[in-house]
Amino acid sequence: MLLWNESCLINERKKISENIVKWSGTKDIFLNCISVPYNSTEIFLEIIEKYIRQNENIIYITNEKMGNVDIIKNIKKYTHFTDYCYVKGCKSNSNCKLQICNFENASKLEDKFELVIYDDISSFSLYNKYEICKLISKLTHEDSKVIIYSIESIVENSKKVFLPAKNEGLIIEPRSILTRLNMNKEMPFLVYDYLKWSISIGKKIIIYVPSKYKIDKVASYMHKYCKNLAHDVVCFAKGESNKKLIISFYRQKTQY
Repeated sequence: MLLWNESCLINERKKISENIVKWSGTKDIFLNCISVPYNSTEIFLEIIEKYIRQNENIIYITNEKMGNVDIIKNIKKYTHFTDYCYVKGCKSNSNCKLQICNFENASKLEDKFELVIYDDISSFSLYNKYEICKLISKLTHEDSKVIIYSIESIVENSKKVFLPAKNEGLIIEPRSILTRLNMNKEMPFLVYDYLKWSISIGKKIIIYVPSKYKIDKVASYMHKYCKNLAHDVVCFAKGESNKKLIISFYRQKTQY
């Protein structure tokens, strides 16, 4: 059953990749690729190779740490394509057809690109819709195509494709949560599910609260109602000098 599911997932991604290439031949400017966080970027290899063959310039924007960029890993793994570079400063490399950079460096570029791919799911989302659209507008001209890879539709009234998850059980990463619950006493299910999922994939979590009183409240709640999540809850208040506590937190392995 597992192999069958994996085969279906691969076929579904292949179809989406082909549909992205077909979309590039339409009059539509924007394509919203909607997915769970940290999904694969393999679906963009075909469209990237198509634009390279057409000798057109591409920019891929992602806030992943340099040296751990998923699209670069997939390019190396699945293609023989070498005409790409990671932009470290504010100057683009016109010798490379595919330029990869973070939001901050992309905002400093003066070039225009035929294809812009904005990856908002391979790292923690730092920018809102307005900031993303403003950057895209700066990097495009009237004939450019734009793909936005996000947990939600960024450009309304534009074509959307939905991607299957890598594994069962992944959830949408919330940008913000509105609730009528008393957060001193209860935790929304969405928050609980998100914490559970984050821990299950090996991520460490920092919960920022506005006061020492809130720290005690949150820690007490986690220990009482979320025991399967709170194997190693560490409380650390601003101004405390126990740096060993933080170092221990970074070094410890998740026990979920």
